[in-house]
Amino acid sequence: MRSPLVDTVIVFDLDDTLYKEADYVDSTFRAVAGGDECLYDSLKKVGRPYDAFETLAGEDERDRAVELYRSGEVGLDDTEGARQLLEALRDRGAKIAVVTDGWGRRQRAKIDTLRLTPLVDMILISEEVGSGKLSGVAFRQIMDRWPGHRYVYVGDNPAKDFVVPNRLGWLTVMIGPDERNIHHNPPELFPENYRPQISVDRLCSLLSFDGYRIQQDMP
Repeated sequence: MRSPLVDTVIVFDLDDTLYKEADYVDSTFRAVAGGDECLYDSLKKVGRPYDAFETLAGEDERDRAVELYRSGEVGLDDTEGARQLLEALRDRGAKIAVVTDGWGRRQRAKIDTLRLTPLVDMILISEEVGSGKLSGVAFRQIMDRWPGHRYVYVGDNPAKDFVVPNRLGWLTVMIGPDERNIHHNPPELFPENYRPQISVDRLCSLLSFDGYRIQQDMP
């Protein structure tokens, strides 16, 4: 029997979609603190990474903290179940890609740390592509690589994730809104063409995706 996803390309945002940026920040603070719970608590109390790093005593410490944060290489766990999801979608025939805005080194390091690289067929990062999501360049590259497929984009930020794929005739899926995310405004605050066609609470809801619909009563 032909898999329902064999002609489907499912494209994911990275930050706050395949993992939580809040977890990445927390793991950075722990790496900077190096086991010093008092220092970790003080960094976490400040909250914003660059502001927190400014509270460190020495310039070398501040520079090291910034480099750790920018590297994307600090410990990061797959708390969202991204590996399980990507494996399941690939087993059902889907092509998997990532389109994300950010620095190439940092974003690729995050994907490597999460051990997602072997599960992804194509990675497009704004720094490497030369333009961000709103330009549409990365989305068109996906379509050029897999012409005649169904295309799905999964993201979290209505300000920039869905408007271009909506215009290109893709199916758009939003994870959230989630108060832990950096961007957690509900889609209703944005013009209709910026809104996702489907919203789900959790990434794992896509385990029920059949190419057109998502059964949203997953446990």
